[in-house]
Amino acid sequence: MNIENVGGYTLKDLRKINVVLGKNGCGKSTMLRQIEQGLTSQGQVYGKSRYITPERGGTLIYTSGVEEAISKDINWMPVQRRKNLSDNFRQQSVAQYRKLETLILRAFEQDQSKTKFEPYIDKINSLLDNIEIKRDELTFKIFKKGTTDELNAGLISSGESELISLGIELLIFGKESDDDKENILFLDEPDVHLHPDLQMRLMNFLINIVTENNFRIIIATHSTAILGAL
Repeated sequence: MNIENVGGYTLKDLRKINVVLGKNGCGKSTMLRQIEQGLTSQGQVYGKSRYITPERGGTLIYTSGVEEAISKDINWMPVQRRKNLSDNFRQQSVAQYRKLETLILRAFEQDQSKTKFEPYIDKINSLLDNIEIKRDELTFKIFKKGTTDELNAGLISSGESELISLGIELLIFGKESDDDKENILFLDEPDVHLHPDLQMRLMNFLINIVTENNFRIIIATHSTAILGAL
Protein backbone atom coordinates (compact mmCIF):
# COMPACT_ATOMS: atom_id res chain seq x y z
CA MET A 1 0.00 0.00 0.00
CA ASN A 2 1.18 3.50 -0.90
CA ILE A 3 -0.48 6.60 0.54
CA GLU A 4 0.24 9.90 -1.22
CA ASN A 5 -0.85 13.30 0.09
CA VAL A 6 -0.63 15.85 -2.71
CA GLY A 7 -3.67 18.11 -2.54
CA GLY A 8 -5.55 15.24 -0.90
CA TYR A 9 -4.85 11.62 -0.10
CA THR A 10 -4.48 9.01 -2.85
CA LEU A 11 -4.34 5.26 -2.24
CA LYS A 12 -2.25 3.08 -4.51
CA ASP A 13 -1.29 -0.60 -4.65
CA LEU A 14 -3.83 -1.67 -2.03
CA ARG A 15 -3.87 -5.28 -0.96
CA LYS A 16 -6.90 -6.95 0.56
CA ILE A 17 -5.59 -6.15 4.06
CA ASN A 18 -3.32 -3.16 4.73
CA VAL A 19 -1.79 -2.09 8.05
CA VAL A 20 -0.65 1.31 9.34
CA LEU A 21 1.51 0.63 12.39
CA GLY A 22 2.59 3.42 14.70
CA LYS A 23 2.77 4.82 18.21
CA ASN A 24 -0.03 6.65 19.99
CA GLY A 25 -0.35 10.23 18.80
CA CYS A 26 1.55 9.85 15.55
CA GLY A 27 -1.54 10.71 13.45
CA LYS A 28 -2.90 7.31 12.36
CA SER A 29 -6.52 8.08 13.24
CA THR A 30 -6.40 11.57 11.76
CA MET A 31 -5.05 10.22 8.49
CA LEU A 32 -7.64 7.44 8.25
CA ARG A 33 -10.53 9.84 8.92
CA GLN A 34 -9.28 12.30 6.30
CA ILE A 35 -8.82 9.54 3.70
CA GLU A 36 -12.30 8.12 4.38
CA GLN A 37 -13.92 11.54 4.09
CA GLY A 38 -12.04 12.12 0.84
CA LEU A 39 -13.28 8.82 -0.61
CA THR A 40 -16.87 9.73 0.27
CA SER A 41 -16.64 12.66 -2.15
CA GLN A 42 -15.42 10.33 -4.91
CA GLY A 43 -18.63 8.32 -5.21
CA GLN A 44 -18.19 7.59 -8.92
CA VAL A 45 -14.84 5.91 -8.28
CA TYR A 46 -15.43 4.22 -4.93
CA GLY A 47 -18.34 2.20 -3.61
CA LYS A 48 -18.82 1.87 0.13
CA SER A 49 -16.37 3.31 2.64
CA ARG A 50 -16.67 3.37 6.40
CA TYR A 51 -14.49 4.48 9.29
CA ILE A 52 -14.67 2.65 12.62
CA THR A 53 -13.51 4.77 15.53
CA PRO A 54 -10.83 3.48 17.96
CA GLU A 55 -12.83 4.16 21.16
CA ARG A 56 -16.06 2.24 20.82
CA GLY A 57 -18.46 2.86 23.70
CA GLY A 58 -21.98 1.80 24.54
CA THR A 59 -23.80 -1.45 25.30
CA LEU A 60 -25.04 -4.21 23.00
CA ILE A 61 -28.70 -3.35 23.35
CA TYR A 62 -31.31 -2.26 20.84
CA THR A 63 -32.09 1.46 21.02
CA SER A 64 -34.88 2.66 18.76
CA GLY A 65 -33.57 6.23 18.78
CA VAL A 66 -30.21 5.12 17.35
CA GLU A 67 -31.84 3.10 14.58
CA GLU A 68 -34.18 5.99 13.78
CA ALA A 69 -31.26 8.43 13.58
CA ILE A 70 -29.41 6.09 11.20
CA SER A 71 -32.46 5.63 8.96
CA LYS A 72 -33.38 9.33 8.82
CA ASP A 73 -29.94 10.76 8.06
CA ILE A 74 -27.34 8.84 6.05
CA ASN A 75 -24.62 11.11 7.45
CA TRP A 76 -25.50 10.61 11.13
CA MET A 77 -23.58 7.40 11.71
CA PRO A 78 -20.44 8.42 9.73
CA VAL A 79 -20.26 11.68 11.71
CA GLN A 80 -20.64 9.82 15.02
CA ARG A 81 -17.88 7.42 14.06
CA ARG A 82 -15.36 10.03 13.05
CA LYS A 83 -15.18 11.15 16.67
CA ASN A 84 -12.38 9.72 18.80
CA LEU A 85 -15.03 8.37 21.19
CA SER A 86 -18.37 7.12 19.91
CA ASP A 87 -20.55 6.77 23.03
CA ASN A 88 -23.21 4.64 21.38
CA PHE A 89 -21.09 2.65 18.93
CA ARG A 90 -22.33 -0.73 20.18
CA GLN A 91 -25.96 0.37 19.98
CA GLN A 92 -25.18 1.27 16.35
CA SER A 93 -23.77 -2.23 15.86
CA VAL A 94 -27.03 -3.75 17.12
CA ALA A 95 -28.93 -1.61 14.61
CA GLN A 96 -26.52 -2.88 11.93
CA TYR A 97 -27.28 -6.44 13.06
CA ARG A 98 -30.99 -5.83 12.39
CA LYS A 99 -30.12 -4.50 8.95
CA LEU A 100 -27.85 -7.48 8.24
CA GLU A 101 -30.60 -9.91 9.21
CA THR A 102 -33.12 -8.14 6.96
CA LEU A 103 -30.74 -8.14 3.98
CA ILE A 104 -29.91 -11.84 4.37
CA LEU A 105 -33.52 -12.94 4.81
CA ARG A 106 -34.72 -10.89 1.84
CA ALA A 107 -32.00 -12.36 -0.35
CA PHE A 108 -33.00 -15.86 0.77
CA GLU A 109 -36.69 -15.19 0.01
CA GLN A 110 -35.76 -14.17 -3.54
CA ASP A 111 -33.30 -17.02 -4.09
CA GLN A 112 -33.39 -19.99 -1.74
CA SER A 113 -29.94 -21.09 -2.86
CA LYS A 114 -28.64 -18.13 -0.87
CA THR A 115 -27.29 -18.63 2.65
CA LYS A 116 -29.76 -18.38 5.52
CA PHE A 117 -29.05 -16.13 8.49
CA GLU A 118 -28.02 -18.76 11.02
CA PRO A 119 -24.50 -19.25 9.55
CA TYR A 120 -23.86 -15.55 10.19
CA ILE A 121 -24.72 -16.06 13.84
CA ASP A 122 -22.30 -18.99 13.89
CA LYS A 123 -19.54 -16.78 12.46
CA ILE A 124 -19.97 -14.23 15.24
CA ASN A 125 -20.05 -16.98 17.87
CA SER A 126 -16.81 -18.42 16.48
CA LEU A 127 -15.10 -15.35 17.97
CA LEU A 128 -16.33 -16.12 21.49
CA ASP A 129 -15.13 -18.63 24.08
CA ASN A 130 -17.53 -18.35 27.00
CA ILE A 131 -20.68 -16.74 25.63
CA GLU A 132 -22.84 -16.92 22.52
CA ILE A 133 -25.58 -14.89 20.90
CA LYS A 134 -28.95 -16.29 19.87
CA ARG A 135 -31.63 -14.66 17.77
CA ASP A 136 -34.76 -13.34 19.38
CA GLU A 137 -37.76 -11.46 18.00
CA LEU A 138 -36.10 -8.05 18.07
CA THR A 139 -32.34 -8.61 17.75
CA PHE A 140 -30.36 -11.14 19.79
CA LYS A 141 -29.79 -12.21 23.37
CA ILE A 142 -26.54 -13.26 25.02
CA PHE A 143 -26.12 -16.57 26.84
CA LYS A 144 -23.42 -18.48 28.63
CA LYS A 145 -22.12 -20.78 25.91
CA GLY A 146 -23.92 -24.10 25.66
CA THR A 147 -26.59 -23.17 28.22
CA THR A 148 -29.93 -21.36 28.53
CA ASP A 149 -28.47 -18.93 31.08
CA GLU A 150 -29.14 -15.47 29.68
CA LEU A 151 -26.60 -12.74 30.43
CA ASN A 152 -27.04 -9.00 30.79
CA ALA A 153 -25.41 -7.24 27.81
CA GLY A 154 -24.09 -4.57 30.15
CA LEU A 155 -22.25 -7.09 32.30
CA ILE A 156 -20.29 -9.11 29.76
CA SER A 157 -16.61 -8.26 29.41
CA SER A 158 -15.47 -5.34 27.28
CA GLY A 159 -13.49 -7.75 25.09
CA GLU A 160 -16.55 -9.91 24.43
CA SER A 161 -18.57 -6.80 23.57
CA GLU A 162 -15.81 -5.74 21.17
CA LEU A 163 -15.77 -9.07 19.37
CA ILE A 164 -19.55 -9.17 18.89
CA SER A 165 -19.66 -5.57 17.74
CA LEU A 166 -16.75 -5.82 15.31
CA GLY A 167 -18.01 -9.17 14.00
CA ILE A 168 -21.33 -7.53 13.11
CA GLU A 169 -19.62 -4.50 11.56
CA LEU A 170 -17.42 -6.64 9.31
CA LEU A 171 -20.31 -8.83 8.19
CA ILE A 172 -22.64 -5.94 7.34
CA PHE A 173 -19.92 -4.05 5.46
CA GLY A 174 -19.22 -7.13 3.37
CA LYS A 175 -22.92 -7.53 2.62
CA GLU A 176 -23.38 -3.86 1.66
CA SER A 177 -20.27 -3.62 -0.53
CA ASP A 178 -20.71 -2.62 -4.17
CA ASP A 179 -19.81 -5.49 -6.51
CA ASP A 180 -18.68 -3.13 -9.27
CA LYS A 181 -16.57 -0.63 -7.31
CA GLU A 182 -13.73 -0.42 -4.82
CA ASN A 183 -14.99 -0.66 -1.23
CA ILE A 184 -12.73 0.21 1.70
CA LEU A 185 -13.25 -0.27 5.42
CA PHE A 186 -11.05 1.79 7.75
CA LEU A 187 -10.67 -0.09 11.03
CA ASP A 188 -9.00 1.95 13.76
CA GLU A 189 -7.36 0.00 16.61
CA PRO A 190 -9.31 -3.29 16.50
CA ASP A 191 -7.02 -4.50 19.31
CA VAL A 192 -8.77 -2.36 21.97
CA HIS A 193 -9.75 -4.52 25.01
CA LEU A 194 -8.58 -7.73 23.28
CA HIS A 195 -6.01 -10.21 24.59
CA PRO A 196 -3.39 -11.06 21.91
CA ASP A 197 -4.99 -14.49 21.38
CA LEU A 198 -8.32 -12.83 20.64
CA GLN A 199 -6.63 -10.32 18.36
CA MET A 200 -5.38 -13.29 16.33
CA ARG A 201 -8.86 -14.82 16.26
CA LEU A 202 -10.34 -11.55 15.05
CA MET A 203 -7.72 -11.32 12.29
CA ASN A 204 -8.58 -14.84 11.10
CA PHE A 205 -12.25 -13.83 11.05
CA LEU A 206 -11.35 -10.69 9.10
CA ILE A 207 -9.28 -12.63 6.56
CA ASN A 208 -12.24 -14.92 5.86
CA ILE A 209 -14.65 -11.98 5.44
CA VAL A 210 -12.47 -9.99 3.02
CA THR A 211 -11.78 -13.17 1.04
CA GLU A 212 -15.50 -13.85 0.65
CA ASN A 213 -16.52 -10.25 -0.14
CA ASN A 214 -15.52 -7.40 -2.42
CA PHE A 215 -13.80 -4.98 -0.09
CA ARG A 216 -10.39 -4.00 1.19
CA ILE A 217 -9.49 -3.00 4.69
CA ILE A 218 -6.98 -0.55 6.15
CA ILE A 219 -6.14 -1.19 9.81
CA ALA A 220 -4.48 1.37 12.04
CA THR A 221 -2.89 -0.16 15.13
CA HIS A 222 0.01 -0.09 17.53
CA SER A 223 -0.37 -3.82 18.24
CA THR A 224 2.47 -6.02 17.07
CA ALA A 225 0.17 -8.97 17.88
CA ILE A 226 -2.17 -7.81 15.08
CA LEU A 227 0.76 -7.56 12.69
CA GLY A 228 2.09 -10.95 13.79
CA ALA A 229 -1.33 -12.59 13.33
CA LEU A 230 -1.56 -11.30 9.78
